[in-house]
Amino acid sequence: MFWSRSPAHPRPALRTRLRLESLDDRVVPSSLFDSEPPLSLRGDLGGPPLNVAPRIINLAGVETGIGWYRFTGQVVDSTTVGGLTVTFAGVPSLQGQTTTTAADGTFSFTIRVNTDGSDVGEVRAQTTANGLTSDEASCYISPTPN
Repeated sequence: MFWSRSPAHPRPALRTRLRLESLDDRVVPSSLFDSEPPLSLRGDLGGPPLNVAPRIINLAGVETGIGWYRFTGQVVDSTTVGGLTVTFAGVPSLQGQTTTTAADGTFSFTIRVNTDGSDVGEVRAQTTANGLTSDEASCYISPTPN
């Protein structure tokens, strides 16, 4: 016969305790430069902001009608984003065309492009702020033929 013997001392149930650990206090800005640039963009903890090159983000070209395109985007990372000139290049119809950014760095530009295939391709945009030039942002367009 087989004996089944229960342990003299029952084992306590193992339980996992979850705890939250406090990390350092971090302040996250509500926007890119709410009032002052973050400390990482300053020359020292109390000095003036460093001069950083602007960036163009979210460049997009949307065909609003046959032969009409609206280009939108935003300039960021510069201490000055409003009133900047954005210059377009790439397809022939946009070569040398410009627009100006709003106070928040956004821009919108509508133009008629060729529908004969000569304006199919990459559109590039670039700007300059505080003596520093941005990298080129680009998007691709393919106008609907007439």
